[in-house]
Amino acid sequence: MPDFNQRLYSWIHECQYLVILSSSTDEPDFAKVRFKELYWLVA
Repeated sequence: MPDFNQRLYSWIHECQYLVILSSSTDEPDFAKVRFKELYWLVA
């Protein structure tokens, strides 16, 4: 898969964004759900 590295790179960036989002908002559950979606997308 030639695009795997690009997907992983994008995934890491979105995870960093979600960590910031979940630590600065009252909706950490949203970040958790999104994280699970991304995990299954990559896995």
